[in-house]
Amino acid sequence: MRVSYAIGVIVQNCEFYLTTQGSVFIQNSSKCFVSNNTVTTPTYLNVQTDGIYSQRNSNNTYEGNHIVISNTEPTNHDDCIQSYLDTSLIIRNNYCEQQNSKLQNAQGIYMTDGAGTFTVYNNVVKCPNNQANIIGFDNDVTGTGSLALIIILLSAAAEIL
Repeated sequence: MRVSYAIGVIVQNCEFYLTTQGSVFIQNSSKCFVSNNTVTTPTYLNVQTDGIYSQRNSNNTYEGNHIVISNTEPTNHDDCIQSYLDTSLIIRNNYCEQQNSKLQNAQGIYMTDGAGTFTVYNNVVKCPNNQANIIGFDNDVTGTGSLALIIILLSAAAEIL
C-alpha cells in the first residue's frame, strides 16, 4: 500500500503478504497512523522487503503491528520498520521479527537521518541471527533526532546502536 502527500490517513487491521519494497510505503505525509496490521514475506525474494517503509514524514504513529520478515536473500536491506528523513515519530507496541538466517541488513527497527523526537517503546524485536543492530538510530548526514525509550529486545548477538 502506498501513501503519499497525505494528512491523517489510517492504515489499520490489514493483512499484507509483502512482495515489494514495503507493505506500507508511506512518504511525505503527516499525522498518519499505521496500526494493528499483519505483515509476512516469502522465504526468498530478490527485492528490498521492509514491513513499513517510511520517508520524509512528520508526526506519524506506527503501533500494534505484527511484522515477520522471512526473506533470506542475503544482500537486500530488509527491515521490519525503516524510517528515513522522518520528523518526530512514535513507534510503539509492535512485534518485529527477522525469521531468517541473515547476519546483516535485517534490522527490527531502523531509523536514519531523522529530526525531532523519535519515541520508541513497548516493542518486541526479535533478530536471533543479526550481528548488526536490532534497533538502529543513526543521524550521520543531517538531522537532530533523539531517541526516547526502548523496552524489550530479543537477540542472541546484536546490540543497540
